[in-house]
Amino acid sequence: MHIETFDDCPLCRRAADLDDDGVPVGVKEHQLYSQEDWRGLVRLRERQLERHAGDVHVRLSLAEAHLLAGEPERALVVAAPCHAEEPDDPWIEDTILEALFALGRSEEEFPWRGETPRVLRLDGGLLDRVHERVAADTELEDLALLYHVLAEEAFTAFGPRELLRALAEHPRFVVETDGGSPWAARVRAVPAAGDA
Repeated sequence: MHIETFDDCPLCRRAADLDDDGVPVGVKEHQLYSQEDWRGLVRLRERQLERHAGDVHVRLSLAEAHLLAGEPERALVVAAPCHAEEPDDPWIEDTILEALFALGRSEEEFPWRGETPRVLRLDGGLLDRVHERVAADTELEDLALLYHVLAEEAFTAFGPRELLRALAEHPRFVVETDGGSPWAARVRAVPAAGDA
C-alpha cells in the first residue's frame, strides 16, 4: 500500500479517532502507556475493535494490550486468526511468539502457515557470534545497536537487559554501563588468548 497523505494511512486515521470521552485514541493510548494502565489499554482497544472489526491491525493491537496486561493466552486467541489472514506479517509473528514464550511454550507449538519463524536464544552459539561481531569493531560496541541488529535477524527470545547481563557475566566481554541501563551500555570483546 502506498501512503501519501494522512487519510491514506489507516493507522493514522485510527489514532485520530475520538474515544468515548472525546479524546483522540492516539492521545489516550499515550496516557495509558505512561500510566502503565494495561487493563485500560485493553478496554480502549476493545472499543477500537468494535469500530474497526475487520481490521487485522486493530485486532493485533488488542493482542499486544493483552500481553502487556499479563494475559498471554488471550493475546494468543486474538492474534492467531490474524496470522491466518496475514501469515507473512512479522508484527503478527512476533506477537504470537511473545505470547507463546510467556506461556512457557515454544515456537514449535503453534500451527504456522509456512515456515516456523526463526528464534534467537541467548546461548553459547549466539554469544560466540556476538563476540565475533564486537571483536570486528575497533571501538566499543553500542549495546542498543547490537540488540537492534540481532532483533532484525530474527525474533529474540530475550530482552536487552538479559543480553546485558549475559555479556557482563561472560569472561570474553567487557561491559561498561551508565547506571545499569542496557540502552547506555557499551561492549568490548576480550581477545582470545592467542589473539593478543
